[in-house]
Amino acid sequence: MRRILAIILATTFLSSEPIVINNNPAEARSLFEALFPRAAERRRKKREHIRLRERRVLLMERQRLTGGTRIKGPSFKTYIPTSLVAVKLDGLARSFAAQEEKLLTASTTLVDQSETLVGATASTELVEGAIELPVVAETSVGDDTLVPVDDSAIETSAVEIAAVEAPKIETPLVKTPGIGSTGIESTEIAASRVVEDESVDKIAPTLVSQPTEIVNSDIAPTKVRLSAGYSHLADVKLRARKPLGKALVAHYQASPSFLWIDEDGEINQKANSALHVLADAQSYGLRIDDYALPLMTVGDDATEEDLLKASMEFEFALTAATLRYMADAKNGYVDPNRISGYHDFANIKADYAALLKQIAGAPDMAQVMLDQHPKDKVFVELQRELAELRETTVGYDSINIAPKTFVRPGQTSDQLENIVESIRRKAPSSLLDDHFDVFAVHHDEGTYTDEVVAMIEDFQASNGLKADGIIGRNTISKMQTSDPKVRLNKVLYAMERLRWHPDQLGNTHVFINQPAYRASYVNNGKTQLSMRAVVGKPANQTSFFHDKIEYVEYNPYWGVPRSILVNEMLPKLMDNPYYLDDKGYEITTQRGTHISSGSVDWWSVGRNFPYNVRQPPGSRNALGELKIMFPNKHSIYMHDTPAKSLFRRDRRAFSHGCVRLAQPRAMAAAVLGSNEGHIASRLAGGSNNKQQLSKEIPVYVAYFTAWPDDEGKVMFYGDVYGRDTALGKAMNMEAAMRLKARGVL
Repeated sequence: MRRILAIILATTFLSSEPIVINNNPAEARSLFEALFPRAAERRRKKREHIRLRERRVLLMERQRLTGGTRIKGPSFKTYIPTSLVAVKLDGLARSFAAQEEKLLTASTTLVDQSETLVGATASTELVEGAIELPVVAETSVGDDTLVPVDDSAIETSAVEIAAVEAPKIETPLVKTPGIGSTGIESTEIAASRVVEDESVDKIAPTLVSQPTEIVNSDIAPTKVRLSAGYSHLADVKLRARKPLGKALVAHYQASPSFLWIDEDGEINQKANSALHVLADAQSYGLRIDDYALPLMTVGDDATEEDLLKASMEFEFALTAATLRYMADAKNGYVDPNRISGYHDFANIKADYAALLKQIAGAPDMAQVMLDQHPKDKVFVELQRELAELRETTVGYDSINIAPKTFVRPGQTSDQLENIVESIRRKAPSSLLDDHFDVFAVHHDEGTYTDEVVAMIEDFQASNGLKADGIIGRNTISKMQTSDPKVRLNKVLYAMERLRWHPDQLGNTHVFINQPAYRASYVNNGKTQLSMRAVVGKPANQTSFFHDKIEYVEYNPYWGVPRSILVNEMLPKLMDNPYYLDDKGYEITTQRGTHISSGSVDWWSVGRNFPYNVRQPPGSRNALGELKIMFPNKHSIYMHDTPAKSLFRRDRRAFSHGCVRLAQPRAMAAAVLGSNEGHIASRLAGGSNNKQQLSKEIPVYVAYFTAWPDDEGKVMFYGDVYGRDTALGKAMNMEAAMRLKARGVL
């Protein structure tokens, strides 16, 4: 190079017209780059580094002044289980004591009235002719005291009788419970009274009938009464969620009587039914330990007070356990909105007062409890799968494949033995027969031979994956979902998530399952249409919620979300102010004035992006030719896309959160109840227009890694967003909180 430079310089000196390059920097730079390319490259990189450093300094300074420019979306939270507090049952003492006083007063009144009814043997002279016998009006029982007989209400009627000897009147005896600390004993009292009418000389006595049965349960004292134990309330220990405790106290204040104990102090049929359901909680995806009652033992030498206290502890414990079970079955074991900002579910708070009302009036306690579970057929199919998996997992050892395992044909991997064994355990018989030699030998050496590659390719094809023989994340996820313990957990998570939804998904609805990357239209309980879908990237996850589809918009504008404007477009505008103009976007101010993107100093713009940006309809529009709208706070909807090639991928998490459809016209026709010809006619001409649905259709933007198909076979999918992991942690934390409250931990 030096020789070439010397020749050039010599030529310049010998030339009659020397080359002057000092006044032409571009030519001098070109000559320098030609003569010294490596030095020129170093110089270019240095200048680029200086420019980037200056730009970074400016950007950092602007972020310091504006507080940063990126807009953060939802994120996972540190789950905090609902705390369990001590239920202050001693607050019931006043109402219980008042109930006892009322019962004592009522019973004493009853005894006093009964004692005045003295049995007598009456003997009268022979009487003949007509006499009047009084007809006594019925006595009534009020809420607080017995109503005495009103003599003025006595009617008379003429009765012709023959001359007979007045009969001897036998005094009937009625058993009425006596009043004691627990109301154990009963006494016999006379139930008739002689009323003498001085105006009638020596006639048969009038019998005033007394009630032989007390109808009002608030007055009738039973042998074992909850209210009699008001002095023991402070000794009863109970921990529960605050709303549950509040509802429990309110119920027993209004009705201080046993729900689960009969008057003889025995567990009644309602309690037996409830205990049977609680013992079978595991069959419905719940934990038996969460509803276990504290151990209550009473010795042979126990007093009546000991028995009463044990009965009270059992009463309150079973009421709390039953309420907890019903709330878990209906609303879910955990609060999904505490797991992450991607979960959005309303009306998942348990109404314990309403549940207690159901318990108190339940003719069939078991049915009332089981009715709290989701009523959709999907839940039954998941329950059946759960039972089968529980049998499979008995004595089963899971196989764990190391994270980030990636193997190409011809390579070696220490995970190959685990990979082959994972496939062998759940492989269909056809795959086992076709690749018998592969499954018959060990693969400790880890060599990924052609024979193993062929088996892997067949496995990939049978699971809907690209049969390329490359063992990566997608292939391994299919192997792991074959593990019955992993599948069992997925079913448990699916049953829990189903509780966050309405009891019935509806005969007609749209179901988008994000882990399956599919969107389906269900009509009359059957999948009428199903298609591939693209969902949000892990950094821009599609939210988990349900709503109702309202309308279809043809040839839509795309109003660019502010998060995309700030996070993605603003840096490009700093480099090229005309970026939006070049891409065909429309920019308007807050007052609606159209401007050019090149007229804005984008370095002065921060998170409070003061402009509206939208993309007009056309072939370049990010929403394609239509969108299906169910307006929500997440700005998520279904739409077409010009990026059709992404639908060929197995893992289709590429959007900013919205759901892209492989067959948007078919879905639009389905929800509108029309056909694709009608959709084409509305698209013709390219003008923007909307069409309302005649009836709104539920849409479930769901996340289920286990979900049954139309035949009831449960399909399993990968945990694309890691929400299974987050839900599992939340459920474990909730379980630990409950065990701690019981003193187990």
